[in-house]
Amino acid sequence: MKAVLLPNWKSEPQLVEDEAPTAGPGQVVLKTAGAGLCHSDLHLLHDFEEGMLPWHVPFILGHENSGYVHAV
Repeated sequence: MKAVLLPNWKSEPQLVEDEAPTAGPGQVVLKTAGAGLCHSDLHLLHDFEEGMLPWHVPFILGHENSGYVHAV
């Protein structure tokens, strides 16, 4: 699957190919039908540094997604 990755704080995002997830016990995999980056992602690109948020780079950007259950 394609994803937009933030490799480091205050760096340019990268379009990458990522492995499709698999469902574990009691989990589902959602197939994304549409995804977008928004203004809050720009803040992640430019305004934050290590230790300012409770997660670490690298991570996938975007949080405004829609989709459907693909696997259980």
